[in-house]
Amino acid sequence: MLDDIDIKILSVIQKNAGFRLSEISKRVGVSPTPCWNQIKNERIRSDF
Repeated sequence: MLDDIDIKILSVIQKNAGFRLSEISKRVGVSPTPCWNQIKNERIRSDF
């Protein structure tokens, strides 16, 4: 199940898949490392 951070990340990526990790993490409100961990997590990848 997706949590709030996962949903925010997906929303940002769907709006512009060309954003750098730093921009995605800034828009989501988390630091780059946890943001990247969420992106590469199977829960998000399986929902693309």
